[in-house]
Amino acid sequence: MTKLQINDAGVEVHRCRDGYWKHDSVFIYSRIISNSQVAQIMDYLLTEGFILDRRTRYFITQPEEY
Repeated sequence: MTKLQINDAGVEVHRCRDGYWKHDSVFIYSRIISNSQVAQIMDYLLTEGFILDRRTRYFITQPEEY
């Protein structure tokens, strides 16, 4: 698992051990996020090699409060 802070969103990238991109998941932690911001995050993750395909599934969830 890789944890990142991209703009105002926390991001976790979970890569599957089998190496098949369809088994990978991205979790985006943000209160309010637009579709274009999600696209920018996914594009960044692809460009920097954190994910293997732009179509990697993602989930948007509220950040936990401590």
